[in-house]
Order: sequence, then C-alpha cells, then structure tokens
Amino acid sequence: MIEILIDKGAVEERIGGLAGQLVADYGDESPVFIGVLNGAVQFMMDLIGQLPAEIQERLDYDFVDVSSYDGGTSRGEVTVNKEIAIEIEGRDVVVVDGIVDTGLTLELVLSMLEKRKPKSLRVCTLLDKPSRRQREVPVDYCGFTIEDRFVVGYGMDLDQRYRALRYIGVLE
Repeated sequence: MIEILIDKGAVEERIGGLAGQLVADYGDESPVFIGVLNGAVQFMMDLIGQLPAEIQERLDYDFVDVSSYDGGTSRGEVTVNKEIAIEIEGRDVVVVDGIVDTGLTLELVLSMLEKRKPKSLRVCTLLDKPSRRQREVPVDYCGFTIEDRFVVGYGMDLDQRYRALRYIGVLE
C-alpha cells in the first residue's frame, strides 16, 4: 500500500511554477539542463515541457548517471557511471535532480560540472530533504521540502519499482 504524500495535481502545478521561475530568471536564454539519472528523468522532461516553445527549440540537455543507493539505503559513497557528453563551457547550466537528500550525489555532480567551466551552475530539484543533509549544497529551485521519509514515485524508486507513478508516495 502506498500513502500519497503529494498528489499528481500538486506535482504538476508545482512543476509549472518552477518552469515559470526559470523563465523569469533566464528570460530568452536557454540554459543547458543536466539531469541526474534515473530519478530526474520524468521530472526534467515534464519541466522542459512546461517551458515556452521558443526556449524548448533551442534547449540542450544531457544526463549524468551517478548512484549512492542500494535498495532503500544510501551507501554513503557515490559512484559515477556516466558523465555528460555535451559541451557546457561558458554556458548557463541547470542541474535537475528528483530529490536532494544527503547532498553527497549533488556535491559530486556539481564538482564534476564546475571543472567544465560553465558560466553559471544552478540546481533544480523536485524534492528537498534538508534534515538528511551531510553536505551543504545549493538548491536554487525547489518543488517541495519534505520530512525524512523514504519516498517513491515521479522518478523515485525502490529497487527500480514505483518510478512511473505520477505522484509522490510513501510505502506503508
């Protein structure tokens, strides 16, 4: 059984709000979006889909694959499985993540990207769990701040299950 924490309508509405914030901050510019696999795929594509067509037409995106979880438990170390292939030097970059938890994954991703000399580097996350933070990392755009509960849905999983749910839930 899954307890719905944030329903589909609230998720969709908040993503629209985040897209509006990005448009307000970047105007006609088209930042490069870098998604953190696998949890950010659904969120990032829905976020991009909420941007105006003229921005979508010029937008570049890529994914970085890093992992720190095994089952429902953080291993405390982050493994890089795939770096980005796109050029970001001198460009505005928005890192898109499904959830910022301990900050370990995001810290590594930001460090990897900073070496590529972007013009700016910002973070957009659907969920933020600041009570679990082990590393101070910036969160520039946040969908929802949540308590320390293990969540599934909208990209978040337990052993690759529940990712496709269109809401955020907690397993009971």
